[in-house]
Amino acid sequence: MSINIEAREKVERNFLSPMFVKLANLHYLNEEYEECIEVCRTGLTIYPDYLTAKLILLKAFLKEEYLNEAESLFQEIRTKISSPALLAKLRGNIDSLASVSNQEKFTFPQARLSKPISQISRKA
Repeated sequence: MSINIEAREKVERNFLSPMFVKLANLHYLNEEYEECIEVCRTGLTIYPDYLTAKLILLKAFLKEEYLNEAESLFQEIRTKISSPALLAKLRGNIDSLASVSNQEKFTFPQARLSKPISQISRKA
């Protein structure tokens, strides 16, 4: 999508901008939930109190069925959400996922390697 490319380029040019939330939302709307999660986590390291980013991250966690992460993030932000309807909806989505989830999924922050995997040698 050209919009994604444009948004990504803008974020990369000014990574200290809160514009990352627009890119995360585009990923979410395009059902690219893992990318959305990555963008939100990266942006939240710079803007840790950005509630909109946390809400998008929570929704992406739910879509990817990351129940523990969703529950933990919900507990962190629930007192900051002023809309009772939104609180009830998010709580209901988490409870619904918990009731149908057969296998817990976990997400891990992406590991950063110092060199490409192809250059890492195994010791015998």
